[in-house]
Amino acid sequence: MPENGSVYFNIAVFVIAVCAVCVTAILYWVARNLILGSGSLKKLIETVDYNVHTIVDMLQKSIDDINGITQRAGEQMDKVSEIMEDAHQTAEDARQVAADAKSTMHMIETTVVPTLISVKSISAGLKKGLETWRENDPGAAPRENE
Repeated sequence: MPENGSVYFNIAVFVIAVCAVCVTAILYWVARNLILGSGSLKKLIETVDYNVHTIVDMLQKSIDDINGITQRAGEQMDKVSEIMEDAHQTAEDARQVAADAKSTMHMIETTVVPTLISVKSISAGLKKGLETWRENDPGAAPRENE
């Protein structure tokens, strides 16, 4: 029976050896896939990291552009405010000039116009008086119109 036992023993050793080779092959395959997977995972992390940095850089540039636009818009709003203040001041000045002109016109109407009317009346009266005097004066030279 030793020979039968040794056959079984040899078969058992062979089966154990085959199992050991299969387990080693499986472990090798698992380890290789883990290593390849970690390389893929590393590439994925590098890709995500690159994309995140790219997006962050683009967002930072956009934020800087928006800040620049906001600053320029603020400066323009300051200029618009100054223009509006100048326009308001100009309108106030125009109102004051109009009020001064109205006061001046009132003064002219109340002082100068009556004086001119009086001067015209006096002038007309003098002219009429002179004409009457010339008509009634017998020694006066004849007038050219007659």
